[in-house]
Amino acid sequence: GIRALCWEPAANTLVIGTRGGELYEISSINGADLHGGPIVASHCVNEVWGLSIHPKKPHFATAGDDKTIRVWNYDTHEMIDLLKLDTPSRAIAYAPDGNSIAIGLGGRVGRGRNKKDGVFMILDGNDLKTIHEGRDTREWITDAKYTPDGNTLALASRDNNVYFYDATNGYAPRAVFGKHSSFVTNIDFTEDSQWLQSCSGAYDLLFCDANTGAHLPSGARIKDLQWDTWTMPM
Repeated sequence: GIRALCWEPAANTLVIGTRGGELYEISSINGADLHGGPIVASHCVNEVWGLSIHPKKPHFATAGDDKTIRVWNYDTHEMIDLLKLDTPSRAIAYAPDGNSIAIGLGGRVGRGRNKKDGVFMILDGNDLKTIHEGRDTREWITDAKYTPDGNTLALASRDNNVYFYDATNGYAPRAVFGKHSSFVTNIDFTEDSQWLQSCSGAYDLLFCDANTGAHLPSGARIKDLQWDTWTMPM
């Protein structure tokens, strides 16, 4: 829907602002689109949670409650690709080679459950076409990370679990880590791809083997390891 208009009589142009957060500039003489699309685009419903930076290009991808995946160029500040979904998404991660993007579906946005809560999709990193789709939980996905070697994908869920998949074998399920007492909020891998740390809504920080999902009762064993990312809120 159109929410705002601004007419420039001297230049014979009309700027149109939409409910979807877009701005278009058209000719006020014949209605022609002067830029071949919006001059400004954005997420436009509720919140944006998912964010992942391309490992090699000046691009980053975002996932939002407006049921879209968007790819941006951070040099030009422009949106360069868009994928429309039928479910909100709050988790997104580029593979280390940039050729794939993992997204997790679902999210609470003031309504009931979504039909695809817990579904994850693997997208082609170049054109956003779907490569794989899977599901092992009915609760929405809160975070997604690949190991630095690209062999494993981990998905955190509102069902208190972290799910591990073999990215080299068609994303076959590998293991489940289920020691959290509340919904998992953040996950990170060590640089050697062997260990994962995770925290939950109960503010517990736990560690597990990234290959087997086995719980590591104490962090002392890995206290000197370097982490590929650190997104823990503590």
